[in-house]
Amino acid sequence: MLMRTAVVLTAFTLVFAVTTEARAQGAVEKAQARALMDQGDAKREAKDYEAALKAYTDADNIMHVPSTAIEVARMQVQVGKLLEARDTLERLKNLPVRPNEPPAFGKARKDGAQLADELNQRIPAIQVVVTGAEPGQTPEVTIDNEATPASSPKKVNPGAHTVRVKLGTDEKSEDVTVSEKETKTVSIELKSKEPSKKVITTDDDPGGGNGTGKILTFGGFGLAIVGVGVGTVTGIMSMSKVSDIKNDCTNDKCLPSRASDIDSAKTLGNISTVAFVVAGAGVVTGVVGLLMSSRGKADTTAVIRPSFNGLAGTF
Repeated sequence: MLMRTAVVLTAFTLVFAVTTEARAQGAVEKAQARALMDQGDAKREAKDYEAALKAYTDADNIMHVPSTAIEVARMQVQVGKLLEARDTLERLKNLPVRPNEPPAFGKARKDGAQLADELNQRIPAIQVVVTGAEPGQTPEVTIDNEATPASSPKKVNPGAHTVRVKLGTDEKSEDVTVSEKETKTVSIELKSKEPSKKVITTDDDPGGGNGTGKILTFGGFGLAIVGVGVGTVTGIMSMSKVSDIKNDCTNDKCLPSRASDIDSAKTLGNISTVAFVVAGAGVVTGVVGLLMSSRGKADTTAVIRPSFNGLAGTF
């Protein structure tokens, strides 16, 4: 019986000690939180809002109660962190209601709900519109390095932001500034993919031009120039010999000693005639080649002009 009484007394003593220590620890934390709240109030009065936000946040991390959360949200709004304030107010709304909680908690909940309604109207947004993408292609869209769909506006804090769109190797970015209550549309046009140029090559011209046309053009006109030159020279030589032979001929009868000269004159005349025929064929061939080449090159020109040796050409 005495043993059981001793055990009960020991247990009671331990529970009392733990409870007393917890109460003491809770009192210390409350004192710290109250000091931080007072510090936040002072910083707010001095318009040092960033320092006030830090003090209120530290107090809220200790207490996790509505009266600290509402002050954090108010300072977040003050420094332009509307999205963070929205999240803080959502957390405030979800805090459990404690039995017999002080009236300050109820007021904080009411103020938080009102501030949340105001923020819904004040938070700006950015709508990204992407053009130039091929059907079936989905560009990567980020705002401040955070992925976002381009199909709907994204809520952001007021101020400067960077919109970036990437599709394959094509990437563009744009800096944009938005104010409260503003929904700004950012249009970004991607470069249209140029259709690949088909290069048709032949064995005659691996470089992709009309090889046959070039060969016919240069070969034909070259042959024409040579033919005219040969025809002209041999024609002059033939006429010179005929003129010389006429001095030894009477009534179309010439001295037997001039027979070889007569044959030579005839040969030169035949050569001249054949040369001019070849020249004519060369001109026709060159024109055909020029027409073939001009299909791939609109500025192809050819000029045939007389020259000292017969004909000269520029292609």
